[in-house]
Amino acid sequence: MIRCRARLVSSRHATRKHSKPIILKREKILIRPYRIGLFYNAIPFQYWKDEVEQWAKEKYPEQWAQLEKLERTEYEEGPKFEGISNEFLV
Repeated sequence: MIRCRARLVSSRHATRKHSKPIILKREKILIRPYRIGLFYNAIPFQYWKDEVEQWAKEKYPEQWAQLEKLERTEYEEGPKFEGISNEFLV
């Protein structure tokens, strides 16, 4: 993935043809295994989990390989990676 930062040309130039956003810098977005695992755990049905797994293996093979090392526990809505959660204790 590539994210682009853009800015608008100042208002005094807004009437000119250069009023479109200008790309200042391109940077790669780092996808961490935790985010893919969190997404996988949030998906409710086994069919969809299989689709997420296939997508992750194709798009982010290194991150998925790290996730495969984690233990998965079977729940009613399908397997979930252990140790990946978005819950906070207050």
